[in-house]
Amino acid sequence: MKASISPEGILLRIERLRQDKEQKEVCTGICAVSTLSKIETGRQNADPAMLKKLYEQLGIHYTSNETVLARLREQIEQFFEQCIYQHKLTALDALAQEDKLLRHSPLAADWLIIRALTETGEEDPFPILRQCQDYLDRRQKGWYLLALSYSDFPASVENAREADRLLQNSFSRTALLHALYTAGEYRQVLAEAEQAASLALLEGNLWTLAESYQMRGTIYACFNMEDMMLTEYKRAAHLLSETRWQKDLRMIFYNIGATYLGIDRFQEAEVYLDKASGGSAGGGTGNSPSDAGNAPGNGSDSSSDAGDTSGPARYFLWHKLALLYHRTGRSSQAGKALAQMKGLVHNDKERNTAEIRESILELTALELSGQADSDLYLTRLEALMEVFFQRHMFGYMMFYHNHLRQLYTRRRLYRKAYLLEQRFSDIQRNSSL
Repeated sequence: MKASISPEGILLRIERLRQDKEQKEVCTGICAVSTLSKIETGRQNADPAMLKKLYEQLGIHYTSNETVLARLREQIEQFFEQCIYQHKLTALDALAQEDKLLRHSPLAADWLIIRALTETGEEDPFPILRQCQDYLDRRQKGWYLLALSYSDFPASVENAREADRLLQNSFSRTALLHALYTAGEYRQVLAEAEQAASLALLEGNLWTLAESYQMRGTIYACFNMEDMMLTEYKRAAHLLSETRWQKDLRMIFYNIGATYLGIDRFQEAEVYLDKASGGSAGGGTGNSPSDAGNAPGNGSDSSSDAGDTSGPARYFLWHKLALLYHRTGRSSQAGKALAQMKGLVHNDKERNTAEIRESILELTALELSGQADSDLYLTRLEALMEVFFQRHMFGYMMFYHNHLRQLYTRRRLYRKAYLLEQRFSDIQRNSSL
């Protein structure tokens, strides 16, 4: 980070970039371009009269009332604390009502970062923040990089690690865990999860403590390491059982159920999928599963979809129910679950997995129609497994692992079965599990 600049300087920069204007357009008749550049980058303080003209040029109605600013600062502090401890974001609602005030205040950068974290507002804040990041203070840059780590996959680990270095709290450490998981760095997840738990205990942060156990459980679930999976997941479940984070708890149940379904242990799978779906699995009614989780999380076959029953997460829950019903002879319920999948296959928030959901839907439809032994099914499944491998989605791969191996064996494709086992052995060895 470069030397911090005045709130007025970064406000000018943010608003100019928001309006997509060059410096020359803003400062003509007021000051030289070099002067505006120095003000925006903290190398020169602006004369009050000049600053007023620059504000007028950009339509900024500057908020300088210290009583108002003190109240807004307190709400911003509350927001970040609510993020760290995963409390209800009541401060966000209060801040959103002051949008115009915040945009034209010394707190403009903080407000832009909050909107990036929460995906609120119509504009995309990341292009503006990207051009301002060198002039953010330590905390601002940390939260910006944390938000960026959720969306910028090629650099997710790098951004999350730097965010954690700057913020140094258990919430930033859990963001790093998710980035490492997505990159397939399972050994690092296990190591960092221990440190996240230690930070959580120091902070008294129940949610991140549970999350550190959950992440460890997810790694073991990815490789069907049942005893260790259950140990870690049960630790997390005990912490969450009497809290407001019931969606996270249901996500754990989903992960366990999906793991058991992948190895054809249908009775155990049904018990846990029933818990994840709010009771619809056991009853076999085909009714819509209730909410099952919306915190950043991981499924044994998904990095963020597993217990959240909104959008793609609900799609994956219906997927498991469809297969469970079909493989236990409940054709009618399986058909209803498949219909639910079709209605949820597209979701704007998860474009990066839209192609995968399409492929999974096709495979599920083929299996339910009795074509799980067909050449088409095998070809589609092999192609999907390759996509999973290239994207380091090893949990997804494990879910289909047992099924694909059985298919190879029935067809006497022993060479392919051997190579499949070798690939999983290599993945597990590289992960030091």
